[in-house]
Amino acid sequence: MRWRMGNGDSGLLVWLRLNDSMLCQTHINYQYWQMPVRDTLPPVSTLSPRSATIAKGNVIHTRFTVENSLGAWPGDNRHNSLLGYDAPDPTLLAMDRYGQPRWVDIGSGGPMSIEFEVVPEHSWVKVEPSQGRIKGDGSEDTRVWISIDWSKAIGDTAHIDFTSSDGAHILVTIPLRYPQVPDNFRGAVEGDGCVVFEAAHGGAKPSTVDGIEYAWKEIPYYGRTHSGMAIFPVEDYRLPIGSGPPLVYDFWAFEKDEVEVIMHLGPSNNWIIGQQHAFAISMDDQEPVEIKPIPEAAPGSLSADWEDIVSREIREVKVKVPMGKEGKHSLRIYGVTPGLVFERVMIDMGGIAARGYSYLGPPESKIL
Repeated sequence: MRWRMGNGDSGLLVWLRLNDSMLCQTHINYQYWQMPVRDTLPPVSTLSPRSATIAKGNVIHTRFTVENSLGAWPGDNRHNSLLGYDAPDPTLLAMDRYGQPRWVDIGSGGPMSIEFEVVPEHSWVKVEPSQGRIKGDGSEDTRVWISIDWSKAIGDTAHIDFTSSDGAHILVTIPLRYPQVPDNFRGAVEGDGCVVFEAAHGGAKPSTVDGIEYAWKEIPYYGRTHSGMAIFPVEDYRLPIGSGPPLVYDFWAFEKDEVEVIMHLGPSNNWIIGQQHAFAISMDDQEPVEIKPIPEAAPGSLSADWEDIVSREIREVKVKVPMGKEGKHSLRIYGVTPGLVFERVMIDMGGIAARGYSYLGPPESKIL
């Protein structure tokens, strides 16, 4: 293709030269939002596909990876036992009727394909799948899901046998808990040590201040999981603490003196000059507490945490809140200023960190 340049086309020529690689942007090993100057690989570990696993003197081709463990069985390392050797059989985190299923991954640990079987000691312990075949090339590694028929469960523990045709074997122990809520309760229930709401699944109530109605409205498909909730109208205002429209989240929790409320908000800056965006929260009958989630920054500049917020696509706000006795509780989030979009609301009684949830966080709680 020929391009004839005129006297006024020198700027275009410079643009073409600068942008002849505009579709060749680096894409490997980002450390923050800006692209790296060149593609580089992070540290990489390799395994020989021809080697089997040697564990306690046995040659095996199976690896059992248990939820919430960095180790695998059979195996001896510091993640499997405190001594780093002679590892005991694994124990899953306790299960309760309002929590999520557990899992065990069965994967290739050597070049030989193997058959596996999963046998629970009780019929009310459900496993899926209960048998299968794992190829030596790792292409058919399988996750076994574990759930409980709570209408028939008894006792404090349950056990499941995992065996494979190469002689590998583990006995998985599952502690069981039996929390109970009244039949007439309606709301979310603590399970696995936390309560999780999509922001839109609370009760949104409007509020009238100085003759103007302010209300939370859902923004469909906003954010990472479901949607977003924001205050409208969007103007330059600041509502008195506790007088703005509330988002109300009713839940049943089991006794805990203090909980951590974790809120996921969409990335935003303080775009009203001289004012920080704000909201307020309260638990039950406590006085609302004002929260200013975005650090101050000089006009024309960004908050100190902006790069991290944009790279994760979320602003995570954590607040310690007294809660007290077992029973029904209500968390309220009050609008104070516009400019904030809530995606998820979580009340953590210690279970979120224990389960090791990743980027998106725990699944939403059961709502009765």
